[in-house]
Amino acid sequence: MEKMTKEQAIQHIETLYPPDSQFPDVRATGRWLMDKNIGNSVGYNNWRNLPEQSLKELATINLLHANEHA
Repeated sequence: MEKMTKEQAIQHIETLYPPDSQFPDVRATGRWLMDKNIGNSVGYNNWRNLPEQSLKELATINLLHANEHA
């Protein structure tokens, strides 16, 4: 499996559960996943500024969560 790039990680998060989503349920899930797994060091609206490794972890968690609820 190919390694995920920072850009791919951001794209996965934006597609699945972005913490700054305009949709309340999606936003709540994104914030919950972020808080539970990597913390909220930059704020919900600035999540794209997270360190690369944190973005990759959050993207992986988003993908796993989406698969569990598919």
